[in-house]
Amino acid sequence: MGNSKITYPVDFIMIGKRIQEHRNRCKKTQQKLAEEMDITVEYLSRIENGKIKFNLVTLYFIADKLEVLPEDLISGTSSLTKNYLDKELADVFHACTPEKKRIIYNHAKDILNL
Repeated sequence: MGNSKITYPVDFIMIGKRIQEHRNRCKKTQQKLAEEMDITVEYLSRIENGKIKFNLVTLYFIADKLEVLPEDLISGTSSLTKNYLDKELADVFHACTPEKKRIIYNHAKDILNL
């Protein structure tokens, strides 16, 4: 095996961003959430920055503390699924002006034709 690095089909950076978004929506600081979870702020920061490949137990614990479903944190974060990044793309698209939407649409069509 040696120094081979494991590649995960799960986008932990995206999950971390979603955790951070939900934490902010709940008006919780990293300190507060870390205290509720009995972990360090540094560990939570690493989760939110996608530096930690955490397990399902941790995911369910975080979801519970943020009062969201685990699916809210992980849906569309696997590069193996058709809905990969659908939420994030929709959020970006909805925030655009009609002109920028046209540009994005045209670029997306061009990319599909590659």
